[in-house]
Amino acid sequence: ILSTHVDDFKGAGEAEYRRRLIVGLEKEFSALKIKEGKFECVGVMHEQNPKTYEVWTHQQHYVPQVNEIPVDTKALVPDEHPADDDMKQLCMSLVGAIAWLIMTMPCICIYVAYLQRQTQAPNLGHIRRANRLLRWIRRNKSRLGIWFRRLRPPLRVVTLSDSAFKAQDYQGLVMRGCVIVLAELGATDSTPQGVACLKPGQEVRCQVLDWYARKHSRVVRSTYAAELLSLLDAVGQGNMIATALDEISSGAETALDMLARHAKRQRSIEHDACVDAKAVYDRITADCPTSPADKPLFLHALAMREYLEAGWVDRLWWLDTLAMLADGMTRGSGDREALVAVCHQGIWKVVGQAPQCKSLKDSAE
Repeated sequence: ILSTHVDDFKGAGEAEYRRRLIVGLEKEFSALKIKEGKFECVGVMHEQNPKTYEVWTHQQHYVPQVNEIPVDTKALVPDEHPADDDMKQLCMSLVGAIAWLIMTMPCICIYVAYLQRQTQAPNLGHIRRANRLLRWIRRNKSRLGIWFRRLRPPLRVVTLSDSAFKAQDYQGLVMRGCVIVLAELGATDSTPQGVACLKPGQEVRCQVLDWYARKHSRVVRSTYAAELLSLLDAVGQGNMIATALDEISSGAETALDMLARHAKRQRSIEHDACVDAKAVYDRITADCPTSPADKPLFLHALAMREYLEAGWVDRLWWLDTLAMLADGMTRGSGDREALVAVCHQGIWKVVGQAPQCKSLKDSAE
């Protein structure tokens, strides 16, 4: 497996295949500069345990290089006071520097998204919030990063989607967030037909693969619309990752071959989607789907239903908001501990009400 960035390569594999690759590259491009075990790539430190082969990725070396904006002389100035031109430039630099950290710190994504919206006309309150965020990162930097650990099969890709809708008088803010994990969710004897399950109090071992927090790209007028459209976007991202993992497992294939495998439901890894909006879950999985009050959204619900029937998404889960990891990607008032734990410890704790799930593959057949 190999990834590239301009003229940098990062990869992993068996020793013989690594040797062959390096010989071929050096034959074409002369001697290479090679680092193993502990190195920096694209601003991210990689540290591999030589015994367990677990990899710790972080940006702790970068955090001390980011400086706060001095505002002590304006201690008595209210937050609403506009920043002058010099502070405006410093604010843009600070927010840009903090934004670089989201490559290994999903828990700060929502704050970075908020600060980036203010960089054109910041006030002193925005600058103080940016300083406060930087101080929090410094206090917790030893825990902020992503561990990559070996998981035991059977595994499945789990896409957790959430959205936050806030109606205002003259404008609206709608955020969508997503966390995609590779989870140990095997079959159990206590579940119907031996299928995998989630239950309250369960600690799921998993590996964080991808995440984002961004504004909706479409106009929405309700929480239902925000959650449904966010789910569709997140499932598209999750499908790409599930396809990549399938190709890693089954070997390189053409796009047509992979589509044929998926059409026959021969994908080597299953893909589940999770949402915490019960109305969205109920309408998608209903025996006889009905149109919502916002009629155009009926097509989007049917599109998600067809994902389930075609097997692109194997099961749809409803989770309590307390167990929804992506909740921390759409609002800043929530606790960051769940996101920190899933990245640092590789543990997703299922709390709150009992999750519900449904698969529509059988009904399509």
